[in-house]
Amino acid sequence: MIERGISFVEDVRIGKIELLNASEGIVKEIADNFDIIQSINSYAAGVIRPNAFNLPERSFGFTVTNFDEELPIIGIIDTGISNQTPLASLIVNQGNEFDITGTSPIIDSANHGTAVATLAALGKKLYPNHIGNFQADAKLLSIKVLSSSGGYLAESEVINAIREAHNKYGIQIFTLTIGYIQAKNYNEIVSEYAYALDVLAYELNILIFISAGNNNKLSHFDGQRDIIVTYPDHFDEESTNLFPPAESFNNITIGAVAGNLEGNDSDCISPDGFHPAIYTRKFHINWKHNSINWTRINKKLYKPDVCNYGGDYDINLSPEIAGLKVLSTRQGIFFDREVGTSYPTPLTANISARLLKLYPRLKNNMQTVKALILNSAFIRPIDDSFNDLYRTV
Repeated sequence: MIERGISFVEDVRIGKIELLNASEGIVKEIADNFDIIQSINSYAAGVIRPNAFNLPERSFGFTVTNFDEELPIIGIIDTGISNQTPLASLIVNQGNEFDITGTSPIIDSANHGTAVATLAALGKKLYPNHIGNFQADAKLLSIKVLSSSGGYLAESEVINAIREAHNKYGIQIFTLTIGYIQAKNYNEIVSEYAYALDVLAYELNILIFISAGNNNKLSHFDGQRDIIVTYPDHFDEESTNLFPPAESFNNITIGAVAGNLEGNDSDCISPDGFHPAIYTRKFHINWKHNSINWTRINKKLYKPDVCNYGGDYDINLSPEIAGLKVLSTRQGIFFDREVGTSYPTPLTANISARLLKLYPRLKNNMQTVKALILNSAFIRPIDDSFNDLYRTV
Protein backbone atom coordinates (compact mmCIF):
# COMPACT_ATOMS: atom_id res chain seq x y z
CA MET A 1 0.00 0.00 0.00
CA ILE A 2 2.92 2.32 0.70
CA GLU A 3 4.28 1.64 -2.79
CA ARG A 4 0.87 2.52 -4.29
CA GLY A 5 0.69 5.73 -2.27
CA ILE A 6 -2.38 4.59 -0.32
CA SER A 7 -2.94 6.17 3.09
CA PHE A 8 -4.14 3.74 5.74
CA VAL A 9 -4.86 3.34 9.45
CA GLU A 10 -4.02 0.01 11.07
CA ASP A 11 -5.45 -1.43 14.29
CA VAL A 12 -3.53 -4.63 15.02
CA ARG A 13 -5.59 -5.33 18.14
CA ILE A 14 -8.74 -6.04 16.16
CA GLY A 15 -7.08 -6.98 12.87
CA LYS A 16 -8.43 -4.03 10.91
CA ILE A 17 -6.87 -1.86 8.20
CA GLU A 18 -8.76 1.18 6.89
CA LEU A 19 -7.76 2.51 3.48
CA LEU A 20 -8.31 6.25 3.15
CA ASN A 21 -7.77 6.94 -0.55
CA ALA A 22 -7.99 3.63 -2.40
CA SER A 23 -9.82 3.43 -5.72
CA GLU A 24 -12.49 0.80 -6.40
CA GLY A 25 -10.04 -1.01 -8.69
CA ILE A 26 -7.40 -1.31 -5.96
CA VAL A 27 -9.97 -2.57 -3.46
CA LYS A 28 -11.06 -5.28 -5.91
CA GLU A 29 -7.42 -6.20 -6.56
CA ILE A 30 -6.82 -6.63 -2.82
CA ALA A 31 -9.98 -8.72 -2.44
CA ASP A 32 -8.96 -11.01 -5.32
CA ASN A 33 -5.40 -11.62 -4.13
CA PHE A 34 -5.45 -11.86 -0.34
CA ASP A 35 -7.34 -14.82 1.17
CA ILE A 36 -6.55 -13.63 4.69
CA ILE A 37 -9.12 -10.82 4.36
CA GLN A 38 -12.35 -11.69 6.15
CA SER A 39 -14.52 -8.82 4.90
CA ILE A 40 -14.38 -5.45 3.16
CA ASN A 41 -16.71 -2.61 4.08
CA SER A 42 -17.05 1.05 3.21
CA TYR A 43 -16.45 3.55 6.02
CA ALA A 44 -20.02 4.67 5.32
CA ALA A 45 -21.40 1.22 6.09
CA GLY A 46 -22.77 -0.06 9.35
CA VAL A 47 -23.31 -3.68 10.29
CA ILE A 48 -25.80 -6.14 8.82
CA ARG A 49 -26.77 -9.11 10.96
CA PRO A 50 -29.73 -11.51 11.19
CA ASN A 51 -32.46 -10.53 13.64
CA ALA A 52 -34.72 -12.81 15.69
CA PHE A 53 -36.68 -13.67 12.54
CA ASN A 54 -33.51 -14.39 10.54
CA LEU A 55 -34.02 -11.27 8.44
CA PRO A 56 -31.20 -8.79 7.72
CA GLU A 57 -31.05 -6.04 10.33
CA ARG A 58 -28.95 -2.94 9.65
CA SER A 59 -27.28 -1.08 12.49
CA PHE A 60 -24.60 1.58 12.95
CA GLY A 61 -22.25 -0.94 14.50
CA PHE A 62 -22.07 0.59 17.96
CA THR A 63 -24.18 0.66 21.10
CA VAL A 64 -24.35 3.08 24.01
CA THR A 65 -24.30 1.01 27.18
CA ASN A 66 -24.66 3.50 30.04
CA PHE A 67 -27.84 5.32 29.03
CA ASP A 68 -29.34 4.63 32.47
CA GLU A 69 -26.56 6.48 34.33
CA GLU A 70 -26.85 9.99 35.66
CA LEU A 71 -24.84 12.06 33.22
CA PRO A 72 -24.48 15.76 32.41
CA ILE A 73 -26.94 16.89 29.74
CA ILE A 74 -25.79 18.90 26.74
CA GLY A 75 -28.31 21.07 24.91
CA ILE A 76 -27.79 20.67 21.16
CA ILE A 77 -29.08 23.84 19.45
CA ASP A 78 -29.31 22.56 15.92
CA THR A 79 -31.47 20.73 13.34
CA GLY A 80 -32.72 17.98 15.62
CA ILE A 81 -31.31 14.66 16.78
CA SER A 82 -32.55 11.53 15.03
CA ASN A 83 -33.92 8.84 17.33
CA GLN A 84 -33.28 6.26 14.58
CA THR A 85 -29.68 5.96 15.74
CA PRO A 86 -27.86 4.59 18.80
CA LEU A 87 -28.30 8.05 20.36
CA ALA A 88 -32.02 7.43 20.95
CA SER A 89 -31.53 6.26 24.54
CA LEU A 90 -29.60 9.44 25.39
CA ILE A 91 -32.22 11.95 24.20
CA VAL A 92 -34.14 13.41 27.16
CA ASN A 93 -36.80 15.36 25.22
CA GLN A 94 -40.37 14.74 26.27
CA GLY A 95 -42.70 14.87 23.28
CA ASN A 96 -42.17 17.82 20.94
CA GLU A 97 -40.71 20.21 23.51
CA PHE A 98 -37.83 22.48 22.47
CA ASP A 99 -38.78 22.47 18.81
CA ILE A 100 -39.37 25.90 17.27
CA THR A 101 -39.72 24.52 13.73
CA GLY A 102 -43.09 22.80 14.10
CA THR A 103 -41.61 19.43 13.08
CA SER A 104 -40.05 17.17 15.72
CA PRO A 105 -36.90 17.45 17.83
CA ILE A 106 -36.08 13.78 17.19
CA ILE A 107 -36.09 14.12 13.39
CA ASP A 108 -33.01 15.49 11.65
CA SER A 109 -33.86 16.08 8.00
CA ALA A 110 -30.83 18.35 7.54
CA ASN A 111 -28.34 15.62 8.50
CA HIS A 112 -26.43 17.91 10.85
CA GLY A 113 -27.65 17.98 14.45
CA THR A 114 -27.31 14.21 14.86
CA ALA A 115 -23.61 14.29 13.93
CA VAL A 116 -23.06 17.19 16.33
CA ALA A 117 -24.89 15.33 19.11
CA THR A 118 -22.83 12.17 18.58
CA LEU A 119 -19.58 14.06 19.08
CA ALA A 120 -20.99 15.89 22.12
CA ALA A 121 -22.07 12.67 23.80
CA LEU A 122 -19.21 10.37 22.81
CA GLY A 123 -16.31 12.67 21.98
CA LYS A 124 -13.51 10.87 20.14
CA LYS A 125 -14.59 7.37 21.13
CA LEU A 126 -15.74 6.33 17.63
CA TYR A 127 -12.31 6.99 16.09
CA PRO A 128 -10.80 5.26 14.29
CA ASN A 129 -13.07 2.23 14.84
CA HIS A 130 -16.79 2.74 15.56
CA ILE A 131 -17.68 -0.93 16.07
CA GLY A 132 -18.51 -2.02 19.62
CA ASN A 133 -20.04 -0.88 22.89
CA PHE A 134 -19.30 2.62 24.18
CA GLN A 135 -20.04 4.65 27.28
CA ALA A 136 -21.42 8.12 26.74
CA ASP A 137 -20.13 11.14 28.62
CA ALA A 138 -23.40 13.07 28.39
CA LYS A 139 -27.09 12.85 27.65
CA LEU A 140 -28.71 15.08 25.06
CA LEU A 141 -31.49 17.63 24.80
CA SER A 142 -32.47 18.36 21.21
CA ILE A 143 -33.22 22.08 20.82
CA LYS A 144 -34.40 22.18 17.23
CA VAL A 145 -34.13 25.65 15.72
CA LEU A 146 -33.89 24.75 12.01
CA SER A 147 -35.35 21.92 9.93
CA SER A 148 -33.08 22.47 6.92
CA SER A 149 -29.50 23.55 6.26
CA GLY A 150 -30.47 27.23 6.35
CA GLY A 151 -33.31 29.61 6.96
CA TYR A 152 -34.70 32.31 9.23
CA LEU A 153 -33.68 32.07 12.86
CA ALA A 154 -35.26 34.18 15.61
CA GLU A 155 -32.61 35.08 18.17
CA SER A 156 -35.20 35.58 20.90
CA GLU A 157 -36.52 32.03 20.41
CA VAL A 158 -33.03 30.60 20.76
CA ILE A 159 -32.44 32.61 23.93
CA ASN A 160 -35.80 31.59 25.39
CA ALA A 161 -35.10 27.93 24.58
CA ILE A 162 -31.74 28.06 26.35
CA ARG A 163 -33.30 29.65 29.41
CA GLU A 164 -36.14 27.12 29.47
CA ALA A 165 -33.75 24.16 29.02
CA HIS A 166 -31.69 25.40 31.95
CA ASN A 167 -34.73 25.95 34.15
CA LYS A 168 -36.33 22.58 33.39
CA TYR A 169 -33.33 20.26 33.13
CA GLY A 170 -30.57 22.23 34.84
CA ILE A 171 -28.51 22.17 31.64
CA GLN A 172 -25.28 24.15 31.83
CA ILE A 173 -23.60 23.04 28.57
CA PHE A 174 -24.91 23.98 25.13
CA THR A 175 -23.58 23.72 21.58
CA LEU A 176 -24.50 26.35 19.01
CA THR A 177 -23.20 25.55 15.54
CA ILE A 178 -25.76 27.61 13.65
CA GLY A 179 -24.93 31.27 13.13
CA TYR A 180 -25.14 34.05 10.61
CA ILE A 181 -23.35 33.82 7.26
CA GLN A 182 -22.05 37.39 7.05
CA ALA A 183 -18.48 37.75 8.32
CA LYS A 184 -17.88 40.52 10.84
CA ASN A 185 -16.00 43.56 9.63
CA TYR A 186 -12.67 44.37 11.23
CA ASN A 187 -13.18 45.90 14.69
CA GLU A 188 -16.96 45.81 14.39
CA ILE A 189 -18.76 46.07 17.72
CA VAL A 190 -20.20 43.02 19.42
CA SER A 191 -23.56 42.00 17.95
CA GLU A 192 -26.71 42.16 20.05
CA TYR A 193 -27.04 38.39 19.66
CA ALA A 194 -23.56 37.72 21.07
CA TYR A 195 -24.22 40.18 23.89
CA ALA A 196 -27.49 38.42 24.76
CA LEU A 197 -25.65 35.09 24.95
CA ASP A 198 -23.02 36.72 27.17
CA VAL A 199 -25.78 37.88 29.52
CA LEU A 200 -27.26 34.37 29.60
CA ALA A 201 -23.88 32.85 30.46
CA TYR A 202 -23.55 35.30 33.36
CA GLU A 203 -27.13 35.05 34.66
CA LEU A 204 -27.59 31.28 34.38
CA ASN A 205 -24.02 30.10 35.00
CA ILE A 206 -23.93 28.23 31.70
CA LEU A 207 -21.36 27.74 28.94
CA ILE A 208 -22.27 27.81 25.25
CA PHE A 209 -19.82 26.28 22.77
CA ILE A 210 -20.11 28.34 19.58
CA SER A 211 -18.59 27.45 16.22
CA ALA A 212 -16.50 30.14 14.53
CA GLY A 213 -18.21 29.49 11.19
CA ASN A 214 -17.02 28.09 7.85
CA ASN A 215 -15.47 29.85 4.90
CA ASN A 216 -17.04 28.17 1.87
CA LYS A 217 -15.73 30.71 -0.66
CA LEU A 218 -12.46 29.00 -1.45
CA SER A 219 -12.34 30.01 -5.11
CA HIS A 220 -13.42 32.85 -7.40
CA PHE A 221 -13.93 33.24 -11.13
CA ASP A 222 -11.53 35.71 -12.74
CA GLY A 223 -13.45 35.84 -16.02
CA GLN A 224 -11.64 32.90 -17.55
CA ARG A 225 -11.18 30.24 -14.89
CA ASP A 226 -11.73 29.43 -11.24
CA ILE A 227 -8.92 30.65 -9.00
CA ILE A 228 -8.50 28.63 -5.82
CA VAL A 229 -7.45 30.56 -2.71
CA THR A 230 -3.83 30.25 -1.61
CA TYR A 231 -3.47 28.69 1.83
CA PRO A 232 -2.70 30.28 4.27
CA ASP A 233 -2.58 33.71 2.59
CA HIS A 234 -6.37 33.83 2.35
CA PHE A 235 -6.59 34.32 6.13
CA ASP A 236 -5.42 37.89 5.53
CA GLU A 237 -8.78 38.68 3.94
CA GLU A 238 -11.54 40.33 5.97
CA SER A 239 -13.95 37.79 4.48
CA THR A 240 -12.36 35.09 6.68
CA ASN A 241 -13.43 36.82 9.91
CA LEU A 242 -15.74 34.89 12.19
CA PHE A 243 -19.54 34.91 11.98
CA PRO A 244 -21.85 36.29 14.73
CA PRO A 245 -22.48 35.27 17.46
CA ALA A 246 -18.99 33.69 17.67
CA GLU A 247 -17.57 36.94 19.10
CA SER A 248 -19.35 36.17 22.41
CA PHE A 249 -16.85 36.71 25.24
CA ASN A 250 -18.40 34.88 28.21
CA ASN A 251 -18.94 31.78 26.11
CA ILE A 252 -16.35 29.75 24.22
CA THR A 253 -15.68 29.95 20.48
CA ILE A 254 -14.30 26.93 18.63
CA GLY A 255 -12.29 26.86 15.40
CA ALA A 256 -11.03 23.89 13.39
CA VAL A 257 -7.67 22.31 12.78
CA ALA A 258 -7.26 20.02 9.80
CA GLY A 259 -6.88 16.63 11.51
CA ASN A 260 -9.63 14.03 11.30
CA LEU A 261 -8.41 11.63 14.05
CA GLU A 262 -7.49 9.09 11.37
CA GLY A 263 -4.12 10.30 10.12
CA ASN A 264 -5.15 12.47 7.18
CA ASP A 265 -2.07 14.70 7.24
CA SER A 266 -0.84 13.74 3.78
CA ASP A 267 -4.23 14.56 2.25
CA CYS A 268 -4.72 18.00 3.82
CA ILE A 269 -4.34 21.37 2.20
CA SER A 270 -2.69 22.46 5.47
CA PRO A 271 0.79 21.13 6.31
CA ASP A 272 -0.51 18.75 8.98
CA GLY A 273 -3.48 18.00 11.17
CA PHE A 274 -2.53 20.59 13.79
CA HIS A 275 -2.58 23.56 11.41
CA PRO A 276 -5.78 25.57 10.87
CA ALA A 277 -8.18 23.97 8.41
CA ILE A 278 -8.56 25.93 5.19
CA TYR A 279 -12.23 26.73 5.92
CA THR A 280 -11.95 27.87 9.54
CA ARG A 281 -12.36 31.53 10.55
CA LYS A 282 -10.33 34.02 12.57
CA PHE A 283 -10.90 36.86 15.04
CA HIS A 284 -12.29 40.07 13.59
CA ILE A 285 -10.26 42.39 15.81
CA ASN A 286 -7.43 43.95 13.80
CA TRP A 287 -4.93 45.38 16.25
CA LYS A 288 -3.02 47.11 13.44
CA HIS A 289 -5.99 49.11 12.26
CA ASN A 290 -5.54 52.88 12.65
CA SER A 291 -8.65 53.03 14.82
CA ILE A 292 -6.83 51.19 17.60
CA ASN A 293 -4.00 52.78 19.53
CA TRP A 294 -1.11 50.33 19.90
CA THR A 295 -1.13 50.82 23.68
CA ARG A 296 -4.56 49.17 23.77
CA ILE A 297 -3.41 45.87 22.27
CA ASN A 298 -4.54 42.95 24.42
CA LYS A 299 -2.63 39.82 23.49
CA LYS A 300 -4.88 37.74 25.74
CA LEU A 301 -7.99 38.71 23.81
CA TYR A 302 -8.58 36.66 20.69
CA LYS A 303 -10.95 34.25 19.03
CA PRO A 304 -11.44 31.40 18.51
CA ASP A 305 -10.69 30.44 22.09
CA VAL A 306 -9.50 26.96 21.11
CA CYS A 307 -9.46 24.74 18.04
CA ASN A 308 -10.23 21.06 17.69
CA TYR A 309 -10.34 18.48 14.92
CA GLY A 310 -12.73 19.21 12.07
CA GLY A 311 -11.19 17.48 9.04
CA ASP A 312 -9.91 19.19 5.91
CA TYR A 313 -10.23 19.22 2.15
CA ASP A 314 -7.94 17.09 0.03
CA ILE A 315 -6.06 18.44 -2.98
CA ASN A 316 -9.24 18.35 -5.07
CA LEU A 317 -11.19 20.38 -2.50
CA SER A 318 -13.32 17.41 -1.54
CA PRO A 319 -13.91 16.25 2.05
CA GLU A 320 -14.32 12.60 1.04
CA ILE A 321 -10.74 11.70 1.96
CA ALA A 322 -9.58 14.12 4.62
CA GLY A 323 -12.98 14.85 6.17
CA LEU A 324 -14.15 13.83 9.61
CA LYS A 325 -16.21 10.66 9.93
CA VAL A 326 -19.62 11.65 11.32
CA LEU A 327 -22.92 9.89 11.92
CA SER A 328 -25.38 10.25 9.03
CA THR A 329 -29.17 10.34 8.86
CA ARG A 330 -29.26 9.89 5.08
CA GLN A 331 -31.25 6.92 3.81
CA GLY A 332 -29.02 3.86 3.51
CA ILE A 333 -25.91 5.71 4.75
CA PHE A 334 -24.51 5.23 8.24
CA PHE A 335 -21.49 7.55 8.24
CA ASP A 336 -20.48 10.53 6.11
CA ARG A 337 -17.20 12.36 5.82
CA GLU A 338 -17.72 16.06 6.40
CA VAL A 339 -15.71 19.13 7.36
CA GLY A 340 -16.62 22.20 9.35
CA THR A 341 -16.31 24.06 12.63
CA SER A 342 -19.62 22.43 13.58
CA TYR A 343 -17.70 19.29 14.57
CA PRO A 344 -14.82 20.53 16.74
CA THR A 345 -17.44 22.49 18.69
CA PRO A 346 -19.20 19.42 20.20
CA LEU A 347 -15.86 17.61 20.51
CA THR A 348 -14.79 20.40 22.85
CA ALA A 349 -18.15 20.53 24.62
CA ASN A 350 -17.65 16.83 25.38
CA ILE A 351 -14.57 17.78 27.41
CA SER A 352 -16.70 20.01 29.64
CA ALA A 353 -19.17 17.17 30.21
CA ARG A 354 -16.34 14.87 31.24
CA LEU A 355 -15.04 17.52 33.63
CA LEU A 356 -18.45 17.92 35.28
CA LYS A 357 -18.82 14.16 35.52
CA LEU A 358 -15.46 13.80 37.28
CA TYR A 359 -15.71 16.98 39.37
CA PRO A 360 -19.39 17.84 39.97
CA ARG A 361 -18.53 20.91 42.07
CA LEU A 362 -17.22 22.64 38.95
CA LYS A 363 -20.82 23.27 37.92
CA ASN A 364 -20.88 25.99 40.57
CA ASN A 365 -18.82 28.17 38.21
CA MET A 366 -18.86 27.30 34.51
CA GLN A 367 -16.27 29.98 33.81
CA THR A 368 -13.86 27.73 35.71
CA VAL A 369 -14.66 24.96 33.24
CA LYS A 370 -13.95 27.36 30.41
CA ALA A 371 -10.65 28.35 32.03
CA LEU A 372 -9.61 24.72 32.45
CA ILE A 373 -10.25 24.00 28.78
CA LEU A 374 -8.41 27.09 27.58
CA ASN A 375 -5.43 26.55 29.87
CA SER A 376 -5.14 22.86 29.01
CA ALA A 377 -4.91 23.67 25.29
CA PHE A 378 -1.48 23.77 23.71
CA ILE A 379 0.04 25.84 20.91
CA ARG A 380 1.87 23.81 18.31
CA PRO A 381 4.73 25.43 16.37
CA ILE A 382 3.26 26.35 13.00
CA ASP A 383 4.76 26.35 9.55
CA ASP A 384 6.92 29.29 8.44
CA SER A 385 4.36 30.05 5.73
CA PHE A 386 2.29 31.82 8.42
CA ASN A 387 5.08 34.24 9.33
CA ASP A 388 4.14 36.93 6.83
CA LEU A 389 0.47 36.89 7.73
CA TYR A 390 -1.06 39.52 9.92
CA ARG A 391 -1.45 37.69 13.23
CA THR A 392 -4.68 38.31 15.12
CA VAL A 393 -3.76 36.01 18.00
